Amino acid sequence: GQENYDTAIQNNYYVAFDNADDKYDWLNDRLACAATGSANTKRKLFTDNTPITFTPRCFISITSRTPTFRRDDVAERLLIMRVNRLDGSFIPEHQLLDNISKNRNALITSLFLKLQEVIACLKEAEGNIYQTEQRMADFSVFVHKTAKVTNIDPKIFIKMEMAQSEFTLENEPI
Repeated sequence: GQENYDTAIQNNYYVAFDNADDKYDWLNDRLACAATGSANTKRKLFTDNTPITFTPRCFISITSRTPTFRRDDVAERLLIMRVNRLDGSFIPEHQLLDNISKNRNALITSLFLKLQEVIACLKEAEGNIYQTEQRMADFSVFVHKTAKVTNIDPKIFIKMEMAQSEFTLENEPI
């Protein structure tokens, strides 16, 4: 419920909610608040009137077959990734984990080499002023600053906006 959600996003840097298919009246508001970094103030336990404030700083992932969090201000802050069911044969989890373990050094080395390139791009762009039409302005500016090493074309935001609009409107009867 809402209390468990609040606890999870206030105490973690990354939270994943799987199969979020049920309708929760509070979810749109909570997702919008988390996206804007809105603080949550409550009464400190075992006190009469002492407030305590929590500011979420986590990245939230949600999987859902029938999402109910479609409010436009929420959808504008989503990175929507539609996937189809995998066809064919499946690999057992222990084999996937074994493969990751065997290639851990190469994976981590590759990640850190790419991270060094990204940091160099960010330093090079330091002091530049960027403006964007995207609601997720920080993400948009990051993509623009690092495009030459991440190979992400900033035009991707056009497709992202289309996916967000489609997501918001696809169940509307009109």
